[in-house]
Amino acid sequence: MPGFAFTIGLFHSYDHPEFIIFGLPWEVAHEVLHLTVQGLKGGSIRDLSLPTDELLEGYPCVFVQVPETEYHEHVGYCRCYYEGNSFPLYQIVWPSNNGIYPWNADASEAFRSAQPVLGQSGKGV
Repeated sequence: MPGFAFTIGLFHSYDHPEFIIFGLPWEVAHEVLHLTVQGLKGGSIRDLSLPTDELLEGYPCVFVQVPETEYHEHVGYCRCYYEGNSFPLYQIVWPSNNGIYPWNADASEAFRSAQPVLGQSGKGV
């Protein structure tokens, strides 16, 4: 399984969904999660159905809603915190250096393996 990081407590404290991100170095993943929270609190991120340039300079990130069937495998500590699956979870998906997302036909197998997409993108990017 590739490395990943996620938030815990956003839904409880701020009524924002929880977030998970795959395939980035630990420090970068935590910074992206922090920027996501700040963007939601400050209003620069308002619509999770739209890509955002607020997180990685020059690389628009996409939010993908994660189905509850993936919670047990990936966010067990969140499930303990909320005593179940009663919270929304979105994956932050970032493109390759060439602007390719994991669901694009041109994405390499290594890139797809480093960043498995847990839900349906439906973003057209």
